[in-house]
Amino acid sequence: MSRQAAAPAARAFCRRIVRTKEALTVSQGAPSDNARSGWLAHAHVLRNPWFASTLLGLALWPGYTHPDEWLQSVEIAVRLLTPYATRVPWEFQLDDSGGARSVVVPLLAAGPPVSLWHLLDLSPTALAVLIRVYLSLTLGTLCSCAVSKAARACGSAPPGSAFALSWPAIVLLPRPLSNSLEAGALAATMLLVLDARTQQHGHAMAWSSSRLLGLGATLGIAVFCRFTAVLYLAPLVTFALLRARASGCLIRSTFALACGLLAAAVPCFIADSLWFGRPVATPWRSLLYNARSDNLAKHGIHPRILHVAVNLPLLALPLIYPALAKIKSARDGVTLALGATVALPLAVLSLAPHQEPRFLLPMLLPLAALGGHTVSTRYKRLFVAFNLAAALFFGGLHQAGVLPAISRVVRHVAMNRTASSSCVPHTQLLFWRTYSVPLSLFRLQDDGTFTFVDLGAVPRNELDNQLSRMSCLSACSTRVLVMPGWAAPPAGAQPMGSPIFPHISTEDFGDMVEAAQGQRWTRVWRRAFSLVVFELPCDNHASL
Repeated sequence: MSRQAAAPAARAFCRRIVRTKEALTVSQGAPSDNARSGWLAHAHVLRNPWFASTLLGLALWPGYTHPDEWLQSVEIAVRLLTPYATRVPWEFQLDDSGGARSVVVPLLAAGPPVSLWHLLDLSPTALAVLIRVYLSLTLGTLCSCAVSKAARACGSAPPGSAFALSWPAIVLLPRPLSNSLEAGALAATMLLVLDARTQQHGHAMAWSSSRLLGLGATLGIAVFCRFTAVLYLAPLVTFALLRARASGCLIRSTFALACGLLAAAVPCFIADSLWFGRPVATPWRSLLYNARSDNLAKHGIHPRILHVAVNLPLLALPLIYPALAKIKSARDGVTLALGATVALPLAVLSLAPHQEPRFLLPMLLPLAALGGHTVSTRYKRLFVAFNLAAALFFGGLHQAGVLPAISRVVRHVAMNRTASSSCVPHTQLLFWRTYSVPLSLFRLQDDGTFTFVDLGAVPRNELDNQLSRMSCLSACSTRVLVMPGWAAPPAGAQPMGSPIFPHISTEDFGDMVEAAQGQRWTRVWRRAFSLVVFELPCDNHASL
């Protein structure tokens, strides 16, 4: 064979040796790029410009997923850290059913962004962006690293971008919800408990006191965020204690765990007691409130099968089957512990008559660790299509007009107060058929110069009756009404700018279809999926 003919064959032989070596290295437990750099999972996705622009757009889109992301978090953080007027939800008021939420949640989830927002005097939309960037950098990084480490610990192939590209990680996790902090607590627990050495050394793994102290502290903070965190963390904590017993250090490990738990829980208890003015154990009060069906009926009663049949598939449909297949064939304790992290909360939470998809958000972590590699290789198109569609809807369309409407109203109020020199202007802020609006975003002082009215979901004819009973306080007062575009505006209403598109509210579909009867849908669809800001006339001046 000539030298020219032998050269290509030699190069091909060398490439085959390199590929074989890389495959053997991965199979022997050496981490690949994704596994070794779990904390860079989001950055790995961003190498693709199309994905980068999509994820960035979804992070900055003004989708409004749930009222609790503002009322139970941002409103309290603003009240604690700024002089602006806020709405205090019933969970943070000490009455027969209140006192069910800890101030730890708003301080952790929104405290730093709110402080920066107040310091720089930024817009309402800027606060939403700051919060989502802050939580993406903290909780997103923590969860990505935990998923990668858990996959290695149970012997699975690297999960790739299965977590970073899941729509709950893009849309729900960066929201200041207590469920996001609950997922972060599970991620911290996975990092503390799971390790590749649990596979290599079996029961002989030693547990350091610092690791167990951190595990206890994580459990203590998690319980004050949500009492249901016990369900998510219990399997991994039990796994850690069983390993400690096998190593002959159960008593020392239990003592360190208890010390960490008390060290974190006592400051949380003191912070809540200072907020409410007397000693209050918010996890206990929250448990008592949710244990009564008549209390849960105020928030909506659902069939017990909803979590299993609808909510979990909505969050992680492509991951469920691969994760179940991994658990079914498992023989190691790590995989079984991760499976219990899904099974135990799912079983207990399904007993409650009130069920929302966000309650299952922490389950995304073990599901991505167990089934992420299969999804990334076999069902990639299904995975991307499913999560992109859900992210577009919940992150970019659902109640997406609320934040832009608030920004428009803030500018209008500022201009009105600047133009009025003869009297002190009074502003009526009226919202109809939108999610609950956070008062803190208006940056108003609690000085009696404004009235905020949430008209809820009253019928359209009742809206006119309520508006007629409201009077202006002075000649230079202004009345601003924010309402969906599918409904007819009140008499004399003047639009402030063009309709804000898109804005989709699933609760209004029935009324929207009824209002559009007799009209060509091609002409009204854009306005139907919009939010409109009106200025109402102030013809009568009286006390409210």
